[in-house]
Amino acid sequence: MPELLIKPTMQCNANCRYCHATAEHYSVAVMPDAIMESVLGRIDEYLREFPEEHVSFIWHGGEATLLPPRYYERVLEIQSRLCAQTKQRIFYSIQSNLTAMTQGHLDVFRRMGINHISTSYDPIPGIRGRRTRQGIDSESYNKVFLKNLGLLERNGFSWSIIYVVHRGSLERPRDIYRFLLNISGGRLMINPVDIFGDDLYGLRITPEEYADFLGAIFAVWWPERLRYPGIKPFAYYSETVLNSRHPMLCSDSGRCTRSHLYIGPDGSTSLCCLAADFKLASFGNIQKRSIVDMFRDSARSQMRVRNDILPQTECRGCRFWGLCHGGCPMRAYARYQDFSRKSDWCAYRKRFLEKYFEPLTGVRYVDRTKQQSVI
Repeated sequence: MPELLIKPTMQCNANCRYCHATAEHYSVAVMPDAIMESVLGRIDEYLREFPEEHVSFIWHGGEATLLPPRYYERVLEIQSRLCAQTKQRIFYSIQSNLTAMTQGHLDVFRRMGINHISTSYDPIPGIRGRRTRQGIDSESYNKVFLKNLGLLERNGFSWSIIYVVHRGSLERPRDIYRFLLNISGGRLMINPVDIFGDDLYGLRITPEEYADFLGAIFAVWWPERLRYPGIKPFAYYSETVLNSRHPMLCSDSGRCTRSHLYIGPDGSTSLCCLAADFKLASFGNIQKRSIVDMFRDSARSQMRVRNDILPQTECRGCRFWGLCHGGCPMRAYARYQDFSRKSDWCAYRKRFLEKYFEPLTGVRYVDRTKQQSVI
């Protein structure tokens, strides 16, 4: 199943300190109709060739709701014309900062089958917000964000929050967790900040610091896990280690090269948002290549080889291989310019599981064959 990450615009009304997305990479500010027609035409082409498949279409950004509701109505018009026989197998979702969201957006999103919004938030001042001469205006930004949570609620939309752990987060993990828990209703994902190159604002953290941040929260979450089962990455580890299921993040699955395709506003493509933002992989333009062709690209083959190489090299003998598969290939490539290397962030997983998860749960993860033993 292809998971298409679509950035219809790189424009944004926020200035998040840790954001690495930039409009400078693209020749157009907003994806025009001609490219959107190519995108939906390629999707129809793919679904006709594979009648058992469906496509997940994720609106990303930039800030997707800076585009007016009419833009998305036009998308539905193009879809009706080009995907008449396959539109039932196209599923939309969206990530938004909510601060440009209107009733009109929610009306058209509902017509697209969207009833859940993935968003992000940071209660620490000066990290997210509008740019002013005095710096980052978090106060007014946050007021609009919280106000529009009410708009979602009145319209029957659910939401989940992504929190990015940075250096400013490290002193108050449990306070941050409780705050986000209250406004997310337990639908929360906690990710580490990605900073490649210069750390302009001193936000970079180490894998070990991220592990300890998670560990402090895990001790609070574990007794409440039945009440808040949607806290990630804890939910992923619990399902995998305790229940022998594998609902892993794309970065840990070892399968992202077989499922993900990013498409920018000018039709340029890559593996994912991270790969596109840092120019780590390119498969050409959607106007010139089919989706099938892009999934067969030789660059993907190079990425997939790491699944064969790493168990014999850097990951040899690691009992956590089945949980991470060497980590995100894009993070590894950004660090070493080599897809056959593991990600430095494997260190967080090992530390978190051995120091926090296993002692508290009493279950020891054994290997990728889904075996487990009680400590």
